This record gives sequence, structure tokens and C-alpha cells, in this order.
Amino acid sequence: MNQLHPDDTFSKALRAELVSRAQKPAPSRTRGRTRLWISAGALAGAGLLAGTTVLITASAPVPPDRFLDASRIIPSLSEPQKETDKIPATVNPELFSYMMVDPVSRRDIDPTKTRLVGHTATRTIYAAPAGNDYICDIAVDTKTGTSDGAGCVWLKNFEGFGMKTVTADGNESWWLMVPAAVKKNLESVKDEPGWTQQAPNFLVRELNK
Repeated sequence: MNQLHPDDTFSKALRAELVSRAQKPAPSRTRGRTRLWISAGALAGAGLLAGTTVLITASAPVPPDRFLDASRIIPSLSEPQKETDKIPATVNPELFSYMMVDPVSRRDIDPTKTRLVGHTATRTIYAAPAGNDYICDIAVDTKTGTSDGAGCVWLKNFEGFGMKTVTADGNESWWLMVPAAVKKNLESVKDEPGWTQQAPNFLVRELNK
């Protein structure tokens, strides 16, 4: 049987041609691949824009801190003062300049910001912001129309406990708090007789009813 022995020169030329063809992508495939990369680039760009949008949303300003907003405790502060919200004229006006510790730390109560929050058998209870960082309650004797003074606490600490006041004889108590704390605070005094919820965030205790 005769065997073929390709000429070495021809073999080298053929091999070079085949290698050359293998390294040249077909025009139609090149165009298709180019279109594919453009599409992929567009998708990548869309993803980047979407990602940027998410980042912008995530970095948007958070809601303002309301710790110094007394209306979170006394919602009626966001409404005009009513006649029933006003402290009786028989109350000593010096009460509205409340000395917290010393003359430097004085907090004035604005009479136009007092609000009626509740009452006991013998007292009418009002509340009002004092300065821009305190909140006070003012108990007015319903018979005499006078008041012994105001009890005040820091607005920023109000979430922790609210403001709980007890009369000197211990017969009457009232407790102003943030609305979200009512359930927890009612539970904490379930073993103490006399507590009732008089308003959404105001508890009263009367022992001599």
C-alpha cells in the first residue's frame, strides 16, 4: 500500500493558514458579541444607577429628634389654647418663673402653652413646657384657685418614667407619661389600689374616694 508523505513545506503553509483562520472570529459572531457586551454594559449601568438610588434613599436625613418636643406628651399643644386650658387668674403669676436650681438655670413657663390634662377630687392638673427642655405640671386647688407650685422634669428623660406627683398627705397622685408607656406603667402599679386611666396618657390615684 502506498503511503502519503506530505511535503514539509506544504504542511507548514497549511498549518499556518489553519491557525490564522482559527484566530480570526467570524464577522457575524463579532457583531453579535459586540451587541452582547453593549447590552451587558447597559445592564451594568442600570444596576449602578439602581444601587446609587438605594444609597441615596439610605442616606436620606432621619426624622428629627422629638425628645425636646413637648407635644409628643401633650398632643393638644399642637392646637390653639382653649379657655379651659388656661391657668386661673387667681394663681400667683410668679409660678410661671420657675427656679429649677438657681437663677442661672431658671425655666419660664409660658402661660399661653398651659394645657388641661386631668383632675383629682380636689385639684385640676395642667401641664406646660418650661423653656425648651423641661415640662411641668401645675396642680390648682379647685376650691381656692391657688397652687403650691410646679413640678418639672427634663423633656429628654420623659420616656423613662414620665412625671409622677403625690400630694403631701399621700391621698392623691397623678402620673403624666408618653402615650406609648401607658400599658407598661399600668402593669407596674397593678398591685397598688386606686389607679385609674383618666386620659390616654394620664393616670390618677385617689385613696379617699
